[in-house]
Formats: sequence, C-alpha cells, structure tokens
Amino acid sequence: MALDPRYLNISSVMRGFSIFRKTAWTRSIAHAGMVVASEDACYFVVSVAHRVVLSRRRSHLPCEVHFVKEVDLADLPLTITEHPEWPVWWRHGPVVVVPREVVRSVRTSFWMGGIDIEAGGVIFRTFTPFFRRKQMAGYLREAGWRIEGA
Repeated sequence: MALDPRYLNISSVMRGFSIFRKTAWTRSIAHAGMVVASEDACYFVVSVAHRVVLSRRRSHLPCEVHFVKEVDLADLPLTITEHPEWPVWWRHGPVVVVPREVVRSVRTSFWMGGIDIEAGGVIFRTFTPFFRRKQMAGYLREAGWRIEGA
C-alpha cells in the first residue's frame, strides 16, 4: 500500500522546529520552516524569511551526527523536489536531512506540543500545528516510523 501523500509537512510553518543537543542546558533556536516527512527521511527546511535572520550561521546542526547531513535545497535529488506532493515552494536554502535508519527514537507528548526525533545525541523537535499532533504522529506511524508516547 502506497503512502498518501508521499511527502507531508508535519510542522506548523510559523512555529517550525528546533535542533539541539540532548544534553544542552541552553535554550535552542527555533527555526521557522517546514519539516517534511516521508517513508525514508525527515527534511528540516528553513524558511526563506528566517534565512535572512540567520544568514551568518554556518550550520544548523549543533554537532556532527553520522549520516545526518545539511545540504542546500537545490542539491536534493529532483525526484524529491519535483514530486507533485513536495510541499516546499522555494528552491534554495539549508535543509537538514535525517534518514530514518539513524533515528534512535521518535517521541510525542501533550506537554511537548510536538514530536521529538532523536539521532546521534541530537534532538530534532517539530512543533506540530495546534490540535493536530496525533494526526501527524499517525502519518509517521503509517510511513513506518516507530512512535513512543501519546
């Protein structure tokens, strides 16, 4: 059975996502943008407007994580970016690609207000749209991701 849709933005565009070390004591920077989920990976795409604010930032990853890479949106394969269900409309900008194979856990809870994806000691926190957290977690479950929590 094919996944419908093939790519889905599971984040609230205004609230976006945060990327931080699991052991961090400092507050993480929230990025406006999209978190596009699929069967193979999650793509953390920084929005066009937010890029201007963070233009001097070298990397969106707090440390190196094996097999997690930060690339430009234009460098993603055309089979992804030209797919009719790909929700990102801009063509350039940073994208953090988190393959499903390297993910240690995916958690969701009411108190977090979103979905946490852990890989290599780094937390990728997705702020889901209000009242749609369970629906977004259900999409990930249907795509083959193992979800912990509510």
